Amino acid sequence: MACLAKKDSLGRQYKLKGDIGQGAFGCVNLARHRFSGTRVAIKSVENLRERLRMIMAEIETLQLLQHPNIIQLFQIIVTKKHTYIITEYASGGNLAELVRKGGRLQEEKAQKLFGQMVSAIRYCHDRDIIHRDLKPHNILLDSEGNIKVADFGLARRCRAGTMLQGRCGTKLYNAPELIVREGYDGKKADVWSLGVVLYIITIGHHPFKGSSPKESDGNIIRGSYELPSHMLTVVPEKRPSIEDIEQHPWVVKLWSPEGDPHLQPRPALQNFHCHMSPWQHTERGDAPAT
Repeated sequence: MACLAKKDSLGRQYKLKGDIGQGAFGCVNLARHRFSGTRVAIKSVENLRERLRMIMAEIETLQLLQHPNIIQLFQIIVTKKHTYIITEYASGGNLAELVRKGGRLQEEKAQKLFGQMVSAIRYCHDRDIIHRDLKPHNILLDSEGNIKVADFGLARRCRAGTMLQGRCGTKLYNAPELIVREGYDGKKADVWSLGVVLYIITIGHHPFKGSSPKESDGNIIRGSYELPSHMLTVVPEKRPSIEDIEQHPWVVKLWSPEGDPHLQPRPALQNFHCHMSPWQHTERGDAPAT
């Protein structure tokens, strides 16, 4: 379980190895845990008022999730100026890089990776957690090429039947009902986004990209593709649930949770010396050692 460090500063626990990414709200560094030798990813976010809600949403969501295809939260360190979110390091890049470098995936590989994505999102939906920003850049790969769903900053927890409001996430992966500003079922919107990801990894390009944002929106609203289980059906009520997709013959043909040795319970974390306490600022140093 992830925990909030109270006594040890970031630099005392971790040695930074280099910058591995830049997000909308901060940078991500590769680091090594000094006590265990474990490589981790550290997201650094400034403690600005407008960002705290998103930071808290991501932390609270990740604390609820323990699945082999979802990025694992190890620790949270809060200083006066920054919040550091320490997670497992996925060294295999992301799906966007995979397709950009090698083109569309072979069917067997696509089925395996998509099956793992479906397993992860089914796990979230069973707990009424909606991701709301599924896209190839947010789907990472570990050193063995297994899926790690990441970036839960826009995630929401809502009961079945709750209709969400407002457009969020990445526009090219938004479901039609978000574009026309209707109240929407978050789980069905996740299914649409996952369908776009599936299209990209099997075809090699985005199904709806236009010459302008307005043209792209129009393509999404009109679009319907005959992918497994009709995931890109425009009418959300006719769109399948994640449970339906999990049982589709194309998904279970070469992959199933029971037959994948990767889907085993993960061992408990060890050697992450933390103190469990309520959310608070630590008074230790603010800069890690390099």
